[in-house]
Amino acid sequence: MVENRADEIERFKRDINLVEYAEACGYAIDRKESSRNSTVMRKGNDKIVVATDKDGHGIYFSTRDERDNGTIIDFVQRRQGLNLGDVRRELRPWIGESLFPTAPMWRKVVEERPGKPMPVGTYRSAIIVEWHGLELYRGRYLQDCRALSESTISMFSGRIRQDKLANVCFRHGDHDGISGWEMKNHGFTGFSKGGKKTLFGTLVGSRTQQVVVTESAIDVMSYHQLHGRPGTLYLSTAGTMSERQRSLLRDVLTGDFKEQPVIIGMDADGQGRRYSDVIMMMRPDAVRHEPKGKDWNEDLQTQTIA
Repeated sequence: MVENRADEIERFKRDINLVEYAEACGYAIDRKESSRNSTVMRKGNDKIVVATDKDGHGIYFSTRDERDNGTIIDFVQRRQGLNLGDVRRELRPWIGESLFPTAPMWRKVVEERPGKPMPVGTYRSAIIVEWHGLELYRGRYLQDCRALSESTISMFSGRIRQDKLANVCFRHGDHDGISGWEMKNHGFTGFSKGGKKTLFGTLVGSRTQQVVVTESAIDVMSYHQLHGRPGTLYLSTAGTMSERQRSLLRDVLTGDFKEQPVIIGMDADGQGRRYSDVIMMMRPDAVRHEPKGKDWNEDLQTQTIA
Protein backbone atom coordinates (compact mmCIF):
# COMPACT_ATOMS: atom_id res chain seq x y z
CA MET A 1 0.00 0.00 0.00
CA VAL A 2 2.86 2.39 0.83
CA GLU A 3 4.48 1.67 -2.53
CA ASN A 4 1.18 2.41 -4.28
CA ARG A 5 0.91 5.74 -2.46
CA ALA A 6 4.49 6.58 -3.39
CA ASP A 7 3.78 5.69 -7.03
CA GLU A 8 0.71 7.91 -7.01
CA ILE A 9 2.64 10.87 -5.61
CA GLU A 10 5.29 10.32 -8.28
CA ARG A 11 2.60 10.40 -10.98
CA PHE A 12 1.23 13.68 -9.62
CA LYS A 13 4.68 15.25 -9.81
CA ARG A 14 5.60 13.81 -13.21
CA ASP A 15 2.37 13.56 -15.18
CA ILE A 16 0.38 16.66 -14.21
CA ASN A 17 1.29 19.78 -16.14
CA LEU A 18 1.81 22.28 -13.31
CA VAL A 19 1.28 25.19 -15.72
CA GLU A 20 -2.15 23.84 -16.62
CA TYR A 21 -3.06 23.18 -12.99
CA ALA A 22 -1.96 26.67 -11.90
CA GLU A 23 -3.95 28.19 -14.75
CA ALA A 24 -7.03 26.32 -13.52
CA CYS A 25 -6.36 27.88 -10.10
CA GLY A 26 -6.59 31.38 -11.56
CA TYR A 27 -2.97 32.06 -12.56
CA ALA A 28 -2.40 33.74 -15.92
CA ILE A 29 0.62 33.09 -18.13
CA ASP A 30 2.90 36.07 -18.76
CA ARG A 31 3.93 35.14 -22.30
CA LYS A 32 6.28 38.09 -22.69
CA GLU A 33 8.44 36.93 -19.77
CA SER A 34 8.11 33.19 -20.36
CA SER A 35 10.49 31.03 -22.40
CA ARG A 36 10.51 27.43 -23.53
CA ASN A 37 11.97 26.24 -20.22
CA SER A 38 10.22 28.59 -17.80
CA THR A 39 6.64 29.80 -17.62
CA VAL A 40 5.99 32.96 -15.64
CA MET A 41 2.51 33.14 -14.12
CA ARG A 42 0.67 35.76 -12.09
CA LYS A 43 -2.37 35.88 -9.85
CA GLY A 44 -2.92 39.19 -8.12
CA ASN A 45 0.33 40.03 -6.34
CA ASP A 46 1.61 36.47 -6.58
CA LYS A 47 4.21 35.79 -9.26
CA ILE A 48 5.57 32.29 -9.82
CA VAL A 49 7.96 30.63 -12.25
CA VAL A 50 7.08 27.11 -13.37
CA ALA A 51 9.75 24.80 -14.78
CA THR A 52 10.37 21.09 -15.31
CA ASP A 53 13.17 19.40 -13.39
CA LYS A 54 15.52 16.88 -15.02
CA ASP A 55 13.51 14.06 -13.41
CA GLY A 56 10.37 15.26 -15.21
CA HIS A 57 8.75 16.73 -12.10
CA GLY A 58 6.90 20.00 -12.52
CA ILE A 59 8.40 22.55 -10.10
CA TYR A 60 7.52 26.11 -9.18
CA PHE A 61 9.19 29.03 -7.41
CA SER A 62 7.70 32.18 -5.99
CA THR A 63 9.68 35.31 -6.87
CA ARG A 64 8.48 37.01 -3.67
CA ASP A 65 9.02 34.28 -1.06
CA GLU A 66 12.08 32.02 -1.34
CA ARG A 67 10.42 29.50 0.99
CA ASP A 68 7.47 29.08 -1.39
CA ASN A 69 8.69 26.51 -3.91
CA GLY A 70 8.59 22.81 -4.73
CA THR A 71 6.44 20.37 -6.71
CA ILE A 72 2.71 20.37 -7.36
CA ILE A 73 2.25 18.79 -3.92
CA ASP A 74 3.81 21.85 -2.28
CA PHE A 75 1.85 24.17 -4.58
CA VAL A 76 -1.48 22.69 -3.50
CA GLN A 77 -0.59 22.53 0.19
CA ARG A 78 0.65 26.13 0.21
CA ARG A 79 -2.36 27.58 -1.54
CA GLN A 80 -5.19 25.41 -0.26
CA GLY A 81 -3.91 24.41 3.18
CA LEU A 82 -4.63 20.72 2.55
CA ASN A 83 -3.02 17.71 4.21
CA LEU A 84 -1.41 15.07 2.01
CA GLY A 85 -4.52 12.89 1.93
CA ASP A 86 -6.64 15.79 0.73
CA VAL A 87 -4.00 16.72 -1.82
CA ARG A 88 -4.15 13.23 -3.27
CA ARG A 89 -7.93 13.45 -3.58
CA GLU A 90 -7.62 16.88 -5.20
CA LEU A 91 -5.14 15.68 -7.81
CA ARG A 92 -6.46 12.23 -8.70
CA PRO A 93 -8.84 13.55 -11.38
CA TRP A 94 -5.83 15.11 -13.12
CA ILE A 95 -4.30 11.68 -13.70
CA GLY A 96 -7.58 9.94 -14.42
CA GLU A 97 -7.67 8.11 -11.09
CA SER A 98 -10.85 9.06 -9.27
CA LEU A 99 -14.22 7.72 -8.21
CA PHE A 100 -15.44 10.30 -10.71
CA PRO A 101 -13.14 9.56 -13.67
CA THR A 102 -14.29 12.41 -15.90
CA ALA A 103 -11.77 15.21 -16.33
CA PRO A 104 -12.22 18.30 -14.12
CA MET A 105 -14.76 20.57 -15.74
CA TRP A 106 -12.33 23.53 -15.76
CA ARG A 107 -9.81 21.76 -17.98
CA LYS A 108 -9.44 23.10 -21.50
CA VAL A 109 -9.63 20.92 -24.58
CA VAL A 110 -6.28 19.29 -25.38
CA GLU A 111 -5.43 21.69 -28.23
CA GLU A 112 -5.80 24.73 -25.96
CA ARG A 113 -3.87 23.48 -22.95
CA PRO A 114 -0.59 25.27 -22.14
CA GLY A 115 2.63 23.44 -22.90
CA LYS A 116 4.85 21.94 -20.25
CA PRO A 117 8.22 23.72 -19.91
CA MET A 118 11.30 21.93 -21.25
CA PRO A 119 13.41 20.25 -18.52
CA VAL A 120 16.15 22.29 -16.82
CA GLY A 121 18.86 21.49 -14.30
CA THR A 122 19.13 22.79 -10.75
CA TYR A 123 21.56 25.57 -11.69
CA ARG A 124 19.26 26.82 -14.44
CA SER A 125 16.18 26.77 -12.20
CA ALA A 126 17.90 28.98 -9.62
CA ILE A 127 19.08 31.42 -12.29
CA ILE A 128 15.61 31.65 -13.85
CA VAL A 129 13.94 32.38 -10.51
CA GLU A 130 16.52 34.95 -9.46
CA TRP A 131 16.20 36.79 -12.77
CA HIS A 132 12.43 37.03 -12.52
CA GLY A 133 12.82 38.32 -8.97
CA LEU A 134 14.86 41.32 -10.15
CA GLU A 135 13.19 44.69 -10.59
CA LEU A 136 12.66 46.46 -13.88
CA TYR A 137 15.39 49.00 -14.57
CA ARG A 138 14.44 52.39 -13.09
CA GLY A 139 17.88 53.84 -12.39
CA ARG A 140 19.91 56.66 -13.92
CA TYR A 141 23.26 54.94 -14.53
CA LEU A 142 22.67 54.23 -18.22
CA GLN A 143 21.40 57.74 -18.87
CA ASP A 144 23.74 59.83 -16.72
CA CYS A 145 26.95 57.81 -16.95
CA ARG A 146 26.61 56.13 -20.33
CA ALA A 147 24.72 58.79 -22.33
CA LEU A 148 22.05 56.33 -23.40
CA SER A 149 18.69 57.83 -24.26
CA GLU A 150 15.35 56.78 -22.81
CA SER A 151 14.32 55.72 -26.29
CA THR A 152 17.31 53.40 -26.65
CA ILE A 153 16.81 51.93 -23.19
CA SER A 154 13.17 51.20 -23.97
CA MET A 155 14.22 49.22 -27.05
CA PHE A 156 16.17 46.82 -24.83
CA SER A 157 13.94 46.92 -21.74
CA GLY A 158 12.95 43.26 -22.05
CA ARG A 159 16.55 42.23 -21.41
CA ILE A 160 17.45 44.73 -18.67
CA ARG A 161 16.75 44.62 -14.92
CA GLN A 162 18.33 45.95 -11.74
CA ASP A 163 19.25 44.19 -8.51
CA LYS A 164 18.95 45.33 -4.88
CA LEU A 165 22.26 47.19 -5.14
CA ALA A 166 20.97 49.10 -8.18
CA ASN A 167 23.42 47.29 -10.48
CA VAL A 168 22.12 47.20 -14.04
CA CYS A 169 21.62 43.58 -15.14
CA PHE A 170 21.78 42.47 -18.79
CA ARG A 171 20.24 39.07 -19.49
CA HIS A 172 22.37 36.36 -21.14
CA GLY A 173 20.82 33.30 -22.73
CA ASP A 174 21.44 30.25 -24.90
CA HIS A 175 19.32 27.54 -26.53
CA ASP A 176 17.93 26.61 -23.10
CA GLY A 177 16.97 30.11 -21.98
CA ILE A 178 18.40 32.38 -19.29
CA SER A 179 21.97 31.53 -18.26
CA GLY A 180 22.92 34.58 -16.16
CA TRP A 181 23.46 38.32 -16.53
CA GLU A 182 26.14 40.97 -16.87
CA MET A 183 26.16 43.59 -14.12
CA LYS A 184 27.32 47.19 -14.48
CA ASN A 185 27.45 50.17 -12.15
CA HIS A 186 29.75 53.04 -11.20
CA GLY A 187 33.25 51.49 -11.22
CA PHE A 188 31.84 47.97 -11.16
CA THR A 189 31.60 45.17 -13.71
CA GLY A 190 30.48 41.66 -12.77
CA PHE A 191 28.44 38.62 -13.67
CA SER A 192 25.68 36.87 -11.75
CA LYS A 193 26.84 34.35 -9.15
CA GLY A 194 26.39 30.82 -10.47
CA GLY A 195 25.52 32.08 -13.95
CA LYS A 196 27.29 31.38 -17.23
CA LYS A 197 28.27 33.88 -19.88
CA THR A 198 26.55 33.09 -23.15
CA LEU A 199 25.03 35.84 -25.33
CA PHE A 200 23.13 39.05 -24.66
CA GLY A 201 20.72 39.34 -27.56
CA THR A 202 17.87 41.58 -28.67
CA LEU A 203 16.03 42.04 -31.94
CA VAL A 204 15.07 45.65 -32.61
CA GLY A 205 12.20 45.48 -35.05
CA SER A 206 9.93 42.69 -36.18
CA ARG A 207 12.16 40.85 -38.66
CA THR A 208 15.94 40.32 -38.70
CA GLN A 209 17.62 42.00 -41.68
CA GLN A 210 21.13 42.23 -40.27
CA VAL A 211 23.16 41.05 -37.25
CA VAL A 212 25.52 43.24 -35.21
CA VAL A 213 27.99 41.68 -32.75
CA THR A 214 29.80 43.71 -30.06
CA GLU A 215 31.65 42.95 -26.83
CA SER A 216 29.20 44.21 -24.21
CA ALA A 217 25.52 44.98 -23.76
CA ILE A 218 26.29 48.68 -23.29
CA ASP A 219 28.23 48.65 -26.57
CA VAL A 220 25.22 47.06 -28.26
CA MET A 221 22.94 49.83 -26.98
CA SER A 222 25.48 52.52 -27.87
CA TYR A 223 25.87 51.15 -31.39
CA HIS A 224 22.11 51.16 -31.81
CA GLN A 225 21.88 54.79 -30.69
CA LEU A 226 24.67 55.80 -33.08
CA HIS A 227 24.05 53.62 -36.13
CA GLY A 228 21.00 51.45 -35.48
CA ARG A 229 18.15 50.70 -37.81
CA PRO A 230 15.03 48.54 -37.50
CA GLY A 231 15.47 44.87 -38.29
CA THR A 232 18.76 44.47 -36.43
CA LEU A 233 19.57 41.51 -34.21
CA TYR A 234 22.12 42.69 -31.63
CA LEU A 235 24.44 40.23 -29.88
CA SER A 236 27.24 40.67 -27.34
CA THR A 237 29.48 38.41 -25.28
CA ALA A 238 30.32 40.40 -22.09
CA GLY A 239 33.92 40.88 -23.18
CA THR A 240 34.77 37.18 -23.48
CA MET A 241 34.79 34.53 -26.17
CA SER A 242 34.63 31.10 -24.55
CA GLU A 243 34.20 27.93 -26.58
CA ARG A 244 30.55 27.88 -25.54
CA GLN A 245 30.05 31.44 -26.77
CA ARG A 246 31.84 30.69 -30.04
CA SER A 247 29.57 27.71 -30.59
CA LEU A 248 26.46 29.78 -29.93
CA LEU A 249 27.63 32.56 -32.26
CA ARG A 250 28.36 30.00 -34.95
CA ASP A 251 24.87 28.56 -34.56
CA VAL A 252 23.33 32.01 -35.00
CA LEU A 253 25.55 33.35 -37.78
CA THR A 254 25.70 30.19 -39.90
CA GLY A 255 22.27 28.83 -39.04
CA ASP A 256 19.01 30.74 -38.93
CA PHE A 257 20.68 34.00 -39.99
CA LYS A 258 23.23 32.74 -42.52
CA GLU A 259 21.63 34.90 -45.24
CA GLN A 260 21.61 38.13 -43.20
CA PRO A 261 24.57 40.56 -43.37
CA VAL A 262 26.82 40.55 -40.30
CA ILE A 263 28.52 43.62 -38.83
CA ILE A 264 31.37 43.06 -36.39
CA GLY A 265 31.57 45.94 -33.91
CA MET A 266 34.21 44.75 -31.45
CA ASP A 267 36.41 47.15 -29.48
CA ALA A 268 39.24 48.95 -31.28
CA ASP A 269 42.05 47.18 -29.42
CA GLY A 270 44.07 43.99 -29.72
CA GLN A 271 41.55 41.80 -27.96
CA GLY A 272 38.66 43.22 -29.97
CA ARG A 273 40.47 42.51 -33.22
CA ARG A 274 41.19 38.94 -32.13
CA TYR A 275 37.49 38.46 -31.43
CA SER A 276 36.73 39.96 -34.84
CA ASP A 277 39.04 37.42 -36.47
CA VAL A 278 37.14 34.59 -34.77
CA ILE A 279 33.85 35.83 -36.21
CA MET A 280 35.39 36.38 -39.65
CA MET A 281 36.30 32.70 -39.70
CA MET A 282 32.63 31.87 -39.16
CA ARG A 283 31.36 34.45 -41.62
CA PRO A 284 34.06 35.56 -44.10
CA ASP A 285 31.51 37.94 -45.65
CA ALA A 286 31.08 39.87 -42.40
CA VAL A 287 31.94 43.58 -42.34
CA ARG A 288 34.17 45.04 -39.64
CA HIS A 289 33.01 48.35 -38.18
CA GLU A 290 35.43 49.71 -35.57
CA PRO A 291 34.60 52.60 -33.26
CA LYS A 292 36.71 55.75 -33.48
CA GLY A 293 37.50 55.48 -29.78
CA LYS A 294 38.09 52.34 -27.76
CA ASP A 295 34.47 51.19 -27.91
CA TRP A 296 31.02 52.31 -29.02
CA ASN A 297 30.06 53.82 -25.70
CA GLU A 298 33.15 56.01 -25.79
CA ASP A 299 32.08 57.18 -29.24
CA LEU A 300 28.57 57.88 -27.98
CA GLN A 301 29.79 59.89 -25.00
CA THR A 302 32.22 61.84 -27.18
CA GLN A 303 29.41 62.70 -29.58
CA THR A 304 27.14 63.70 -26.71
CA ILE A 305 29.74 66.04 -25.23
CA ALA A 306 30.51 67.57 -28.63
